[in-house]
Amino acid sequence: MHLFLQNCLENCKDNKLTVKSMIEAETVKQNKLNLEEVQFAALCNLEEGTPLPSYFSYKLMKRRKDFEFNFSDKQMLAFIISNPLAAMSFAKNPSRQSIAENIQINYLTCDRGFPIKRLPGNGSKSIRIYNGNLITGSHNPVGSTKTIDAVAKYDDYTDFICFKYVKDNGGAQDNQISDVINFLKAAIEYTINYHDNTLFTAVVDGDYIESCMEDFDIFCNDRVRVCTSETYCVV
Repeated sequence: MHLFLQNCLENCKDNKLTVKSMIEAETVKQNKLNLEEVQFAALCNLEEGTPLPSYFSYKLMKRRKDFEFNFSDKQMLAFIISNPLAAMSFAKNPSRQSIAENIQINYLTCDRGFPIKRLPGNGSKSIRIYNGNLITGSHNPVGSTKTIDAVAKYDDYTDFICFKYVKDNGGAQDNQISDVINFLKAAIEYTINYHDNTLFTAVVDGDYIESCMEDFDIFCNDRVRVCTSETYCVV
């Protein structure tokens, strides 16, 4: 396990950190690492001719095209090295690096002992809900949910889990809220079609998404639920 994440979990056990604060701390740390990665890549390219990472090269090309910069690559790279604010726009976005989901899953498995297993995000073994059915494979039909993040198998039932972390409101963040609602609606449809021992849980953490709990309640039933990492439990 990543040393920082292990320390976070140990602190959480001592009630020093919540899952939300762990995610926030790790995001800040990852932001700094991503910034350093971009500046180091720029330096290696200028001094040794090392190719830029593909995401960096693409952003460089796109910025020049979008803003019609007349700077050469070398000039732009030199500016990125000397100016962290400029480098920020070329760095990876930590929200796309599964930081929150990793912490949520590790907290529930390592700290709280639940048998939760991550599911593939794509490929033949990925799972979605579509038309009230669980479907597997890379096919993503219109109207299907995003791939389900994890599964927990208990003696009496199987729990399919969606993880979300949303700290603040806004356009992209509101899309995360919609993802949860779509998951819950699709799960309800499954429970209408199948009277089996399958449950569905949305585990949500973050100030904004937790403020939407009452809105989520109308999409829940005895087999579809919403909780936080701290309130997740065996039914």
